[in-house]
Amino acid sequence: MHELERDVEITNAGGLHVRPISRIVEAASRFACEVVVIKEGQAVDAKSALELMLLAAANGTVLRLRCKGPDAPAAIETLARLFQDRFGEE
Repeated sequence: MHELERDVEITNAGGLHVRPISRIVEAASRFACEVVVIKEGQAVDAKSALELMLLAAANGTVLRLRCKGPDAPAAIETLARLFQDRFGEE
């Protein structure tokens, strides 16, 4: 079983608000593996919009993605790409 971690930075101006969070949840939910987002030791389920909102992560925040399961490599690549692409925002 794969377990992967990767640090990502929030670079979109609005940070984690409703639109980026919905994109994260949608992407994470496509995978069978466990997907966790960690901010300063606080770990939340990336498949839960409410838990992601509780992170209150602003622009410039570095988060850690942790994916554990058979499709973890694909999941972590997909999620990291969302962050790199600023969730499709300017």
